[in-house]
Amino acid sequence: MKTILNIAIVALLTLTIVSCKDDLPAGEGIPQIYVTGATTALPTDVEEYSVGDAGSATWTVSDAAVASISGSGSTASVTFLSPGDVRVTATVGSQTGYVDVRVSSIDAGVTVSYDSYGFLSKDSTGTVTFTFDAPLASAPLFGLKGTSDAKLITVGTLAGSADKYTVGVTGGEGNGTAMAYLRDVIVTDAFGGDKADTLEVAMHTTDNTAPAMETFDQMAAGAVSWGMDVSATISFNEAVRAAMTDAADTAIWVYYGYTRDMVAGATAKEDSVELVSEDMITWTATLTVPDSISHGNGFNYVKTGGEFLDLAGNEVAVGVAASLGSFTIDREGPNVPTTTAMEPTTMPEGVGNQRWVTLGAASTDVGLAGVAGYHYLLKEAYESDTTATGVHNAGPKSLADFSSELNESETMSKLMSTDSARYDLFWIAVDELGNASDIDSARLQYNKNGEFSYNVDNTIP
Repeated sequence: MKTILNIAIVALLTLTIVSCKDDLPAGEGIPQIYVTGATTALPTDVEEYSVGDAGSATWTVSDAAVASISGSGSTASVTFLSPGDVRVTATVGSQTGYVDVRVSSIDAGVTVSYDSYGFLSKDSTGTVTFTFDAPLASAPLFGLKGTSDAKLITVGTLAGSADKYTVGVTGGEGNGTAMAYLRDVIVTDAFGGDKADTLEVAMHTTDNTAPAMETFDQMAAGAVSWGMDVSATISFNEAVRAAMTDAADTAIWVYYGYTRDMVAGATAKEDSVELVSEDMITWTATLTVPDSISHGNGFNYVKTGGEFLDLAGNEVAVGVAASLGSFTIDREGPNVPTTTAMEPTTMPEGVGNQRWVTLGAASTDVGLAGVAGYHYLLKEAYESDTTATGVHNAGPKSLADFSSELNESETMSKLMSTDSARYDLFWIAVDELGNASDIDSARLQYNKNGEFSYNVDNTIP
């Protein structure tokens, strides 16, 4: 009984498979090869199809009017020609696979581009280019929107073919953006035959108003040092560009004058730096202060060279100011600090071997920038200042040897241990430009009785 049941089940499954296959639409079968590739496309698209490791395939398409195919290996390239449905089939031996592709039509759309930045002034000329999303069956009708737009510009005759047409334009009176119409825009049948009765497009913008300089700013006049950046910024009420009247006129320059001190003698020098902009409205020039200018000498803005025009070609109404302040080179650091150290009477004395000590440093600037603050360095005497060979090192030699943060105040309080009998204390003053003073050194100590003293003769005993 069990054997008879198994045979019946096999017979039933066989009948089911045959029935399913017979029910398939004519010309179709179950894919035996997996084909990869796009299932949607537009006319002129080129897509790649593959059978992977299945082997070298014979490739075909079901409708040569919709697509063409090339390829004889595991991959093929399909070029889609017109809207419709097409099947891409691959055959390897007796096995086949396919991908069905829907090729859509292309709408009657257009992209507008301009020369001359898209701006014109009166009597200046330009060209507008219309690039359609698909080739057109015929040239569209073209014209300006109305009489007011005709005052802004005049237009020539539309010329071109397929998907690209151009028209020449000339700037007119007033200010504004002219609008135009493209009518009866019909895509060729091969790309779907879509039609747009009217497409409204923007033409060049006419601008007959001179641009105005709104601000001219430079870093506040005063003290500068070598390697600092001195900047000047000009801003306008609209986008501007260099006039570019010839091959050499491609930029606007800011000039700075100074006296260069060289071995051969002092020489008057004038450096220029280009004004640059990211938005064509705000322009900035930055020049690094040369290291050939002696302390106390001037470094001055002299002039701006070149001409600014707006994008329509109108000249800037008012020129850049001829002279705006000057700078003075400051290479001198502050005087060596006068230092103090004492145990305050108004603060807690501390706990156990910890005592509060008030440290102070004061200096004046030899240069012009003013004192910015002080760095200090405190070491246990001798112990950290002696090399491996026993040679005494008195302490820091330059600003780079100080690791403490800049202390803008002239005094600070520090909790110190009386167990370390002697400390070496070093101070250095720094001005606003980073110029440093000479280093002050002194010693503070506690004797065996815990009595505090401070050596202020600027030497380490």
